[in-house]
Amino acid sequence: MRDSRPAQELDRPLPFRGYDAPRVELATPQLFSATKALDFATTLPNVPLLCHGNGMAEPPHYAPADFVSDPETGTLFVVEHTDEYSELLATFNSSHCKHPERQVFRHKTSNGAVQVRECCVSCGQGFGSAMSQKDKGWVAALPWLPDSLEVDYFNQREKTKRALLLALGKKQHADRGSFTNSYTAYLASPQWQAKRSLVLKRCGGVCEGCGLRPATEVHHHHYDHLFDELLFELAGLCNGCHQRITQERREYREASLQKAMEQRRMFASSREKETADAAV
Repeated sequence: MRDSRPAQELDRPLPFRGYDAPRVELATPQLFSATKALDFATTLPNVPLLCHGNGMAEPPHYAPADFVSDPETGTLFVVEHTDEYSELLATFNSSHCKHPERQVFRHKTSNGAVQVRECCVSCGQGFGSAMSQKDKGWVAALPWLPDSLEVDYFNQREKTKRALLLALGKKQHADRGSFTNSYTAYLASPQWQAKRSLVLKRCGGVCEGCGLRPATEVHHHHYDHLFDELLFELAGLCNGCHQRITQERREYREASLQKAMEQRRMFASSREKETADAAV
């Protein structure tokens, strides 16, 4: 359905299908609010659509998710926030530098002043307070902390994290393929056909969208109880109304995707500028 709210309210999450919409994380610290994350996810390459009725496409329910691109193909994969995702992040975060070796370095602060501090030789993290510089000869003999050490460490961590998320995204994508096969088999089963008949009987064979044309298709409002749906979670629709809701969802998710990609570009540009400023 089209969003008729005032322009100043369009960035607020809408309640969707009886619950608050999830937030979609963009594989960066920045969050993008999307009121229909499951619709948004179906715009991504290689994310399967579920089809039923007269060939109408419907997405499965997606949890809050990251979107990670494959650097080799440019394909964007959905990484759902499952238990496996949480375990992966917990393991990754626990693998942070343990600072096995420390050394005293000279380094310049952001305002150009020179400080002497003990720092990790692997990641550049400083420890304790700045040391006294009364012994000028000792200070002059100290090595400089490499300017790029912290940035290089951070970039390598980000590269490792993205590789882990990409691997998980590919695994989840394969699992969704298996799920689609199960769903297709379900739609051909006697159980679904019986439930479909009950929905069409309930609506008296009249479309529950327009109330005018014959209902020929059964539409899932959501997939919370997929394979064991409650009847009020299903609607009997005519082809025209099913086409309409599909088109409106498509328009919405295309606009959402464009907004999300613009936010990603702005964030990447900001990060590049910060990295360049830090290297000066």
